[in-house]
Amino acid sequence: MRIVNFSADGASEFNSGNWRGLIPGRAINKLPGHSYTLLSVRSWLDARPESTRIMNLADTIIIQRVAVAETIKYVKEWRSKGKTVIGDFDDSYDKIDNSNQAHAFWAEGLVEVQLSNNIKYKKKLENHPIEMLKDFIRLSNSGTTPGKWLVDDWKQYGNMRFLPNYIDSERYLSVPPFKKKDDKIVIGYGGSMSHVASFMESGVNEALARVIRKRNNVMVLICGDKRVWDNLPVPNHKKAHQNYMRSVWWGKALRQFDIGLAPLARFYDHRRSAIKSEEYSLMVI
Repeated sequence: MRIVNFSADGASEFNSGNWRGLIPGRAINKLPGHSYTLLSVRSWLDARPESTRIMNLADTIIIQRVAVAETIKYVKEWRSKGKTVIGDFDDSYDKIDNSNQAHAFWAEGLVEVQLSNNIKYKKKLENHPIEMLKDFIRLSNSGTTPGKWLVDDWKQYGNMRFLPNYIDSERYLSVPPFKKKDDKIVIGYGGSMSHVASFMESGVNEALARVIRKRNNVMVLICGDKRVWDNLPVPNHKKAHQNYMRSVWWGKALRQFDIGLAPLARFYDHRRSAIKSEEYSLMVI
């Protein structure tokens, strides 16, 4: 089987592209007689010659979450040529909150347009993205998601399948243990730009503040979204922040954790995949 997957992530936050594209692609490419190519979704939307050539050779085409007019057009076109087309998404975009950077697109239907003179402005899409995603699932052979609840939420719109995130265990197990210089206990967390409400509404912020007040040897390490660090109600010297990092470096950051956090709040969080618990278990955190 020949598969091509179009990732919606940019280089600055390659998260879904890694879990839903790169990791399964590496595994499939190790199998004799099978091939897997990961491309930018922009090459799909622009119908670039190279992506078109690869799609002509492919049996299955996977598009990650970008459901716009061009997507609907090309889904119809490639299905008419006998290709299996799959729409993949990994979050509950219909329940997204305004602390999430993707709220403007998924909730309000706004996109940023940049002119040649560097002037930028917001434009409202004629068709709402959630309605387009529903159409995308209806028209595709199948929709895939790493959350069973998401399958239940969206199965009314098409042939939804549960496809979990598989962890690349070697990338974690190959990281040497972190050498501690003292008896400090690190409570750690790392995530993308969609977890502010998870901390604010789950009660974990208040719990961390109580722990820090009672235990002098505990500190909190937040990796990724600095808004989570900013909102954490503990003294600055008791919390640390590391910027978003590429997935190849993430195992080394995890080695610093003694306790790992995975706060959940709201309907949106309950539809997340099990990535954090998988990582913590594999790293014996």
